[in-house]
Amino acid sequence: MQTVQTGMNDRLLLAIIRGLVPDEQRISLGNRDCDWSGLVQLALKTKTQFLLLEGFKALRVPMPEKVESQLRTLQAQCFRQNMANVASSVRVSRILQTHGIDTLLMKGVLRSHDVYGRWDVRSAADIDLLVRHVDYRQAGEVLLKNGYWAPVPANSAWWHHYLGESPYMPATANGPTVDLHHKLDQPGTPALENAEFLFASSVTRKFGRHELQVLDPCASLMLAATSFGKALRQHEPCLTNLHEIAFVRASCPELSDDALNAYAAEHGVSRLWQHARNAADVLFRPSTGNGSPSDIEGVMHDLALHSWPQRLLHRTRLLWTWTDGDVARPARFVKEFARVRASMLSHSS
Repeated sequence: MQTVQTGMNDRLLLAIIRGLVPDEQRISLGNRDCDWSGLVQLALKTKTQFLLLEGFKALRVPMPEKVESQLRTLQAQCFRQNMANVASSVRVSRILQTHGIDTLLMKGVLRSHDVYGRWDVRSAADIDLLVRHVDYRQAGEVLLKNGYWAPVPANSAWWHHYLGESPYMPATANGPTVDLHHKLDQPGTPALENAEFLFASSVTRKFGRHELQVLDPCASLMLAATSFGKALRQHEPCLTNLHEIAFVRASCPELSDDALNAYAAEHGVSRLWQHARNAADVLFRPSTGNGSPSDIEGVMHDLALHSWPQRLLHRTRLLWTWTDGDVARPARFVKEFARVRASMLSHSS
């Protein structure tokens, strides 16, 4: 197994945002010198810049005025962008509902607020909106008639069939993109597949006279695990997903690991959930004793190299790791591997 050497900024960033998780020990910086420029750049790369800012605030450690001012300016921009995102979410959902189309908001600004109780800890440039499969095409047509345009062709099998989503861009404003989904499972990464169940178990968020439907807490954590899996496959930042998984479980004792494990097993995402949960605990909840260095090898590899490392059969290995089942596991793996290959051919064509 390859050993990954992490740098000082990597370890410092992880230690500081770990301190935001309830009941986890906060580090003492003492007289330690910081590479402020490198630390901020790493935080920006991993989309944890506002967690970093709040981490230093919790430590009561002053940051250089220039660095803090830069992050505070970005945080103010994040707040304004997120408020515009919420307003657009309400508007789009109401438009679709007037056409008899139920909508379910996922991830994004509302999820960030549910997790951290703040509107300015994570930014979101788009709106992830789930509709039922039978409503998907009609929902797209409604958006096209109400100020959006579609950069994806209507006959793109890769987008509409394999990914199960497509983006809709605002035609005249600089508002958020609407990512319209009719499913969550995409080739190569397990996800919750029963969309009707997600609608039935959804919860309501109120904004004045308006109501929005969002995923229930268990489904939201499973989606965070799926997002972690997608990011790990693509060598993209996944620290925000892992921090969410650690933070929510530490903050909400009613979401016990036994209950979440049973939920994941029921919905066929058990092995992916265990990987994500263990990686989150190794990085951000070491007090639990869960997980091992092998659970975060890929995460730390990407942090250390800051590039696109070419690891042998990287995605295939992950697919096998995440495939649920005992006796039926090899057959499920072959079936999903074939779906991945068909998706790749569709993308190439």
